[in-house]
Amino acid sequence: MSERLIMLDVPGVLYSSRSEARLGGIPDTGTLRDVRFFDPVALGFVRRLFGLAGARVVVSEGWRRGVPAAILQQLDLQVEGMTPDVPGGHAARIAAYFAHRPAPQAFAILSCDSASMQDPQYAHLLPHLVSVNPAEGLTPANFKQALNMLGVACPSTLCLDTQPDAGLEARLQRLRRLAKERPRASRWHRCRAAVAIRAGARVAGAARGNRAGARLIRCAASRAGSGRVHAKTARTRPVLLPGYRAIARVLSG
Repeated sequence: MSERLIMLDVPGVLYSSRSEARLGGIPDTGTLRDVRFFDPVALGFVRRLFGLAGARVVVSEGWRRGVPAAILQQLDLQVEGMTPDVPGGHAARIAAYFAHRPAPQAFAILSCDSASMQDPQYAHLLPHLVSVNPAEGLTPANFKQALNMLGVACPSTLCLDTQPDAGLEARLQRLRRLAKERPRASRWHRCRAAVAIRAGARVAGAARGNRAGARLIRCAASRAGSGRVHAKTARTRPVLLPGYRAIARVLSG
């Protein structure tokens, strides 16, 4: 017998209200066509559970024969055994299963029938319960919880930290603000730079010729730490007050 078991309650876990809306139905026709209505995401989680933990699946007695058995084979769930068909819900079926064999080293109960686990006689099962919301089916949080119960660390590639960084929202807001302000600021800087360059070029050109004036403007911009002017792209970094002062120093020299 496997040292780890997954006690699987199929309805609400392998298909749910969400998968019904996405896939267009639930597996209730009693034919092999029902296979298409099982949630592929939930099936993937269960397969990863027995792949990572070496666990096997136990389902209810109703899946033993006929069409349900054929569907189960199609789903490839590595079934270890069947719980007896007894009244009292999923908890009663699990208790009846373990009444005839020793409990494994670790097991996880994937069930949407958490109400049946509240009975005091089944209190020993509660620490192993992964309560699944039947509206959503098996979720990443359920998957991680089941892995913990099976004693297996969740790989970082599968269990990403879903807790947001404390400063992430502030950084995102700052980036949004900069994205809105930058185009306006860039246009303003280009206009100021163009005014400074034209004014300096006129003065320098009148005194020393246009080519010399352009060279002086580039030198002034470099001294001001304002960057170089690229004629092809018509871009310039902002020429602010230090740039004007540098232009004045060069021209006056």
